[in-house]
Amino acid sequence: MSINPSLTSSILNSSKKYQQYYTWLNWLILAIAVVSTFFDDIVSSWLALLVLVVELIALLLKCLAKNKKDLGQHCSRISILSNGLGINNAVAESYLATQITNAEVTSEPKFRVDCYYNSADEIGPKRFKDILTESCFWTTTLYKKAYISTIKFFFAYIVVYILVLFFSVEWSYIRENIPFDKIMILAISAAPLKDMLTDSFQLRKASNELKRIDVYLNESERETNEIILAFCDYSVATSNTPLIPEKIYRDNQSNLNSLWKARIENNKTV
Repeated sequence: MSINPSLTSSILNSSKKYQQYYTWLNWLILAIAVVSTFFDDIVSSWLALLVLVVELIALLLKCLAKNKKDLGQHCSRISILSNGLGINNAVAESYLATQITNAEVTSEPKFRVDCYYNSADEIGPKRFKDILTESCFWTTTLYKKAYISTIKFFFAYIVVYILVLFFSVEWSYIRENIPFDKIMILAISAAPLKDMLTDSFQLRKASNELKRIDVYLNESERETNEIILAFCDYSVATSNTPLIPEKIYRDNQSNLNSLWKARIENNKTV
């Protein structure tokens, strides 16, 4: 089994699915919190138990998504090194292969494209630089789009949460106390706010860092060791950053392809 861009995409797609399920469960928890404002006593207790169970499932999915993301990004780095410099690490590939599921291998053909990277150069420093620059260009823009999307979801979620908090506190004020089940529902349903805020900061920071790397690589001709150092910075910038949602990728794919080709043509004429 060879590590290639299409297999990497298949693995990352698995992570995106887990992440999507995790997001849906977060919104389900918020929906249950909304419903809980209309009930009290035994019904509210059952809803609190349901929220706790859903939260445990969500945390499991979050862990699975992170594991698949880490695996996919390791494969992506190996793929870039292999396609750019012809470096193949049999030990790393054999280790990563043990973590790839049969379903991901089976779905790999769906992600194959004729030319995943636009560089037509032979394997070497020039091709490695072109591939890294292209990755920075695409990822910088997509991170910005994902950042905007995350901020929108954050504000939508917090508005609903504040309404839930208001009605819960108002109802508790009438009763002169806040039941434990209400406190638990409010606490658990607030957890996704931290994730959304953290994700938005990471996306913005990574987008700015990748833009810096892109500019650095194109300021002048770079030696091989300088390109490798830039690749290390690229790896660090993307390692802790959330994956780009599939919808954002698909919506911007055609436009980014056109912009990248226009940039290549413009560089030829300079």
